[in-house]
Amino acid sequence: MFTYKSLLENEELKTYIAAQDKSLEALGYTEHSFAHVCKVAEDAAGLLRELGFSEREVELARIAG
Repeated sequence: MFTYKSLLENEELKTYIAAQDKSLEALGYTEHSFAHVCKVAEDAAGLLRELGFSEREVELARIAG
């Protein structure tokens, strides 16, 4: 099954996030590194959990984040 944990361990995804962070920095945006991506994922998961969504929906929000 595809999970948030599997994303965190994916080297290709880490490379993509680092590259997009550099692109956004060149455009004048603030930091959007791996730490930012993880913060968004955890915030999305926490919000859905607080609203009573299922654990699978919480996991999907984490992946989307």
